[in-house]
Amino acid sequence: THAAKAAILEQVQGVKVPRFPISGGDLIHLGIKPGRALGAELERLEARWVESSFTLDRDTLLGEAKV
Repeated sequence: THAAKAAILEQVQGVKVPRFPISGGDLIHLGIKPGRALGAELERLEARWVESSFTLDRDTLLGEAKV
């Protein structure tokens, strides 16, 4: 029904998507050179963050970076 669809849409619009707390620039600052290794490490850390249900903070993630 239209009311059910409207209710679902309202719920979805109210969901706050967390922002990944680190960037490639952060990893470069730690000493990782730009390139494939940097991208792979960023992806690995993002996967860890998602697996943690978005609870790992910036400092924790940077501490886990493989430099």
